Amino acid sequence: MPVFAKDVLHQGPGSLGLMLAAPGVGAVLFTVLLASFTHLVHRKGIVMLCAMGMMGVFLVLFSRSDNLLMAMLALVGVGGCQILYNANNMTLLQLLVPDELLGRVMGVYMINQGLSPVGALFAGIGAHYWGAPNAIAIMGGLVTVMAVLQTIFNPELREARG
Repeated sequence: MPVFAKDVLHQGPGSLGLMLAAPGVGAVLFTVLLASFTHLVHRKGIVMLCAMGMMGVFLVLFSRSDNLLMAMLALVGVGGCQILYNANNMTLLQLLVPDELLGRVMGVYMINQGLSPVGALFAGIGAHYWGAPNAIAIMGGLVTVMAVLQTIFNPELREARG
C-alpha cells in the first residue's frame, strides 16, 4: 500500500490511511449484506467461488488504478469479497468435515495465517522485478484463474450447500 500511495498514485500519508481502511469498509458492508441475505443463499460453494474470482478481479482493478477514488473502490471490493470467501469457506468446512476430523482439518486450515508472510515475500519479489502494479495484477489474475478452475473441475465444491 505505501508503494501505491507514494509511487503510483502520488499521494501522502492521509490517502494511505484511507486506502488501508477501504478493505475494512468493504468487509463490514459485505458482512451486513451476508447476514441479511444468508437465508436466501443455499449453494454456499458457488458464492465462495464467485467471491474468490471477484476478489482477483478487484485486485487487478486496484493494480490498474490511476486515481485515489478508483483505488479505494477496488479495495472496498477486495475487502468485501475476502469476507464473503472467508465466511463461506469456514461455514462449509465446519458443515462438511466429519466431527472426528474437524480439529485436524481446522489445524491445517489455520496454517494459512502462518504462510501469509510467504505470499508477501512473493509480492515483494514481484514488485522488485516487475513493479508493484504488475505484481498485484499477476497475483489477482492467478486468484481469478484458480477460482475458475475450481468452478470447472470441482463440482462438489460448486454444488456445496450450507
